[in-house]
Amino acid sequence: GETVAAVDATDLYLTAGNRLLKLPKAGGEPAVVLATFEGDVYLGRQGLVDEANVFVASGSEALWSVPKEVGVPRLMATDFPGGIDHLAQDEGNIFVMYGYEAIDIVPKTASAPIP
Repeated sequence: GETVAAVDATDLYLTAGNRLLKLPKAGGEPAVVLATFEGDVYLGRQGLVDEANVFVASGSEALWSVPKEVGVPRLMATDFPGGIDHLAQDEGNIFVMYGYEAIDIVPKTASAPIP
């Protein structure tokens, strides 16, 4: 099923298996598929959005930035042994807790080579 994972002033962001969807809070319009990933996507317990992007973990070991308007997702970082457990953010960074014991700080501007 679909899980509401993040909310901003105008939209809801949902995960449905390997898709990230956007749906207007006011309703009346169909959901827009923002991205489709290999493997399920995860937005973290708090759901991470900023002014321009939605931040998701896919396959439990990769962190992505997805434009709120349809665009190309950007791989930000990989290699989180034990899988990504939680995500948090401040103005310039994403904090990734993984393996239930480690935390990495990933700048929101980061890019990683796509394997």
